[in-house]
Amino acid sequence: MFKDCTITHTGSDLLYLYGKPNVDSQIMFENCIVNKSGGKLLSGYNMQGSLDVIRLNPGFNNTAIDRNLAVDTINEEMVKISYDD
Repeated sequence: MFKDCTITHTGSDLLYLYGKPNVDSQIMFENCIVNKSGGKLLSGYNMQGSLDVIRLNPGFNNTAIDRNLAVDTINEEMVKISYDD
């Protein structure tokens, strides 16, 4: 969990999956400011062909972030991105 933080990210992907996450993994940002004006929010391992039930739940709770950042190579049934204000 990232809490009460300010992140300035200039690389290509804020979150990149190198391999399959554990079942129902979660990455949380709470009360943060994420400065990222380009690249992708999330990309990496292509889970579309996976036989395992794997879910990754990145959450942005009361976090300022550009919600238009691209999400790439991710099966939307297995990755649920949530924004709570």
